[in-house]
Amino acid sequence: MGREMTMTTLTFSKVFDFASLPANFHVVNVSIDWSLHPIILLHEQDDHRTSSVESYSVVHWKNSSPTISKLGTGASDGKNYKYYNVQPRGDGWLLVRADGLATILGPDGSNLATLRLGGGNQDVQTTLDGRIWVSYGDEAVFGEGIGTEGLVCFDAAGDPLFKYNTYARARSLPDIADCYCINVTSNDEVWLCYYEEFPMVCLKDFEVRGIWARSRASPIYWGFAIATDRVTLLTKDGLIARWSLGAEAQGEIFLPVDDTGSQIRGIRLRSVGRGSQLILYNETAIFQGR
Repeated sequence: MGREMTMTTLTFSKVFDFASLPANFHVVNVSIDWSLHPIILLHEQDDHRTSSVESYSVVHWKNSSPTISKLGTGASDGKNYKYYNVQPRGDGWLLVRADGLATILGPDGSNLATLRLGGGNQDVQTTLDGRIWVSYGDEAVFGEGIGTEGLVCFDAAGDPLFKYNTYARARSLPDIADCYCINVTSNDEVWLCYYEEFPMVCLKDFEVRGIWARSRASPIYWGFAIATDRVTLLTKDGLIARWSLGAEAQGEIFLPVDDTGSQIRGIRLRSVGRGSQLILYNETAIFQGR
């Protein structure tokens, strides 16, 4: 009989257990802030409430410890809105709806203003200096409005600073048909991967600094980490792929494990990335790469 093959492991430490949340809190989304800490958007489910307005909270890391802050409803008109993403904005928060409306919240959760970022957005990442990067899916790109640009950078007031498809067409670069994922690494740099050609693109100061043809390694479905020229991501098979941009080789494949050496798996195992940080999460917990 042949020997069973073993795979090199890559350890991710558990940083948050969803079982520690109150029973009526539902996890809506997991993302990463500009300090490379996880952010968890929570929806409070209360069967006994007298109001139909939804209530949201956020788990964020303060002084290296997770803290829950109440965001309120995110609405000033008393209507029932569904939010899917949250990012820091100064000392407060940017609470984003899938239809493109985003609510600016103060540090106490109070509603300060509303921005229009365009419907069909897939991801939103903010920067320390107040910029808002928004990626869009195919329904937005082939629809109407700002989402036809595929990727847009807004200033703090919600005015567009950069529109990717307009920029790309002027330089004979492939258009974005569906922006699969972005990684905003700093105030002036963002990486992206998009359909149809799936290039890996680095933008710096609103100019393309590098564009690499589709790698022979695993396609990027969820968030990825980037360190210099090395990409790390979660594959559809629940493994970790890592390769160098421009390299002909397939790269390395790892089995993700926790601190006990147990494989990290789940029906909805996903990844989010920001800078060099890759975070995995499933139905039970969040795991951060070492």
